[in-house]
Amino acid sequence: MAPPLPTRSSSSAPPLSSLSSQSASIPSTQDVIPVNTVSSACCSSTPNIVVLDLHTTIVIPNYSLFYSTPIASFLPDYRALADGSLVAPPLISDIESANVHLALMSALAMFFIITTLTSIRYIRRGKFKKKILFYILFASQLLGLVSIVALIIPFFNSFVSCTAIGFVVILGTLLSYSLLVSGVSHPDVCIGTENLADDRYSGDEGLQVS
Repeated sequence: MAPPLPTRSSSSAPPLSSLSSQSASIPSTQDVIPVNTVSSACCSSTPNIVVLDLHTTIVIPNYSLFYSTPIASFLPDYRALADGSLVAPPLISDIESANVHLALMSALAMFFIITTLTSIRYIRRGKFKKKILFYILFASQLLGLVSIVALIIPFFNSFVSCTAIGFVVILGTLLSYSLLVSGVSHPDVCIGTENLADDRYSGDEGLQVS
């Protein structure tokens, strides 16, 4: 059985400053206490556990944005991760929500990739005299893919301009929707696709509509 972890605190340890406006100070060597542990698999005496005695003041500038409980009854709750990080429940909830949104947008991006490649396949191999419908479909799906990729980029780069991302997403979505509705989904176009078989080229190779 491993012996209990010894801990000690230093009254001269400098407090960590506020996380909201000031940079935190690095704990001194008196605050970092290596602990010798006895492992059941190895009898090495090398310290592998560090105990930190932290004293800090945290300021939450916008309390109602992250918590719904009254301030008078607020009790801080922080979870320690394996690397020594302390995280609050609002951050964990935000990460879980971001993961769900990222999964949904990734699935939507895959849908646009498939439809874009399918339209390219019909453009290259289809034996039609009139390929304008497939070009419109390709343009609409490509613009939709660009919009989705623009939404995914901030998940991996926090320094990207939100204004630029919003401009690309709005412009790409509007153009994609306009092309899809006015070009591909128009009733006259849908009726015209029934006559594509009469306009195809003769030949055995390539895609043909029967």
